[in-house]
Amino acid sequence: MASSRPIWMRAEGAEPVLYERRNNSTRQVPADELEAFLAERFG
Repeated sequence: MASSRPIWMRAEGAEPVLYERRNNSTRQVPADELEAFLAERFG
């Protein structure tokens, strides 16, 4: 089931990272795509 909100991951001492599930793989959403991804996926 898809999440209704973004789930950010944060390694100790690092900036938060957002991952996207696509088909059978998972990828980090690049910083320059974050705004568009969040608007498209979560409105």
